[in-house]
Parts: sequence; structure tokens; C-alpha cells
Amino acid sequence: MKFTFIPIMLMALSLLCGCRLPAPVAQAPEIRGVVIDKTKRTPIGGVLAYYKEYPRYGIRTDSNGQFLLREIKRWEMVSISKNLPDTSGTLVLESQRHETRELEIKGKGGWPEEITIELDKSE
Repeated sequence: MKFTFIPIMLMALSLLCGCRLPAPVAQAPEIRGVVIDKTKRTPIGGVLAYYKEYPRYGIRTDSNGQFLLREIKRWEMVSISKNLPDTSGTLVLESQRHETRELEIKGKGGWPEEITIELDKSE
């Protein structure tokens, strides 16, 4: 009985004191979008979309130019009493036939961003 009481008491104390506990914290927001050709106004498939800060999480647009980058989280020590900051990141779009583009993205507290991005043909 003593051994089960101690962990519960320690957790209660840490919550009351506003101590820091490990929790998953969003590093980059979820974003969904469509990539289109600026001149033709048609969707562009095969465009690589990723966060500059997390390039290994990149995906390609489908044949309709659509993509969905999931929220990227990391475990951090956070204070229970403070609100978590909004997320942000630099979205990079790379295509062989179109310009490479970088956009600053700000998250809205867990709601996915939805954007349409126009790319010019590369010269």
C-alpha cells in the first residue's frame, strides 16, 4: 500500500507546484494545401513539400496538386500552468519544372492551415 501511495503523492505535488512534466509539444503545424501553376491555373502533381526545419518529413503532391503535412511533435519538459506556444515553420516547395518556393507558416493552436500556392515555371 505504501508503494502505490508514493507515486500518486509525487504526481499530485508536481501538479500543484507547477513543475515541469514531459509532454508532446507541436514543433510545426499541420498544413494542407493545393499547389497550382500560376499561369495555367492547373494543379501540379509531384511537388515535394516539407518543412525546412524537418526535411525528412517531406511528401509529394498528388495528381490534383494536394498535399497534407502532419503536425510534427517532440517530447519536451513543459510547465502545466503555461499555455503552449503556437507553432510555426518554413514550408518549402520544390519542383523540377517550377520555381522553388519558401513560405512562413504560423499554426493556429492545433487547427490545420489550408492554403493554395501558385508556382511559376522555372526558366
